[in-house]
Amino acid sequence: MIAVEEFENYLDAHVSEGMQRDIIRRIIGGYRWCDKIIKDSELAEEPVRNIYSVNRSAAIDTMLLGLTGKYGGFEIASRQNSSRNYYYTLIRSPYVVMTVSHVNSPKAVPREAKFRSEYASIQARFVERNNSFEIVPPESCEKILYAIILHGTVDKSNLYIPGFIYLGFPSDNCKSYITRINLYDKYKDTVQEMLQQGTEYIKDMAQPDLIIERYKQET
Repeated sequence: MIAVEEFENYLDAHVSEGMQRDIIRRIIGGYRWCDKIIKDSELAEEPVRNIYSVNRSAAIDTMLLGLTGKYGGFEIASRQNSSRNYYYTLIRSPYVVMTVSHVNSPKAVPREAKFRSEYASIQARFVERNNSFEIVPPESCEKILYAIILHGTVDKSNLYIPGFIYLGFPSDNCKSYITRINLYDKYKDTVQEMLQQGTEYIKDMAQPDLIIERYKQET
């Protein structure tokens, strides 16, 4: 059986603590930015909620793209799906591949998508046996993992902030998780930090030049 600690140790070795915290900041920031977009809209309150998920996705992706160039060895870019009707954000290094998905609960798997299935295929070395996963064969494992940054709301009356953020490592068929890491539990102080920040600070985070200057001042 593969312990969650093995995945967390691998993640920590190849994705810095700063980057993991920044992912939390930008997911939360995307929710709050989307909330502001909706509130500032001249559209009626009920119809505008039909496009809430689209706005939220665009806000989160924009926030994450703002990390471009901050972390060496990582490519952060928009990619188009095979149907050419959707752009997703790809975060990739030689050791870790990550995409982002909204789900209804931390245990839920995102809907089927060719790009997710292709990335998840690198997890084929993890074989499920007796409701747990084993590495087969261990001597021929690729040193790369695919993780989905999972986020979603718990209280549907409060769309201002995600109720959870996890890193889920899907099986090779993308129908279950080998394991998941709760980023809210891991970095509680960063979550509290974001709850205390204003909307304008969060919007600024989506602009790479402002991010770089802000972090130069803070570090």
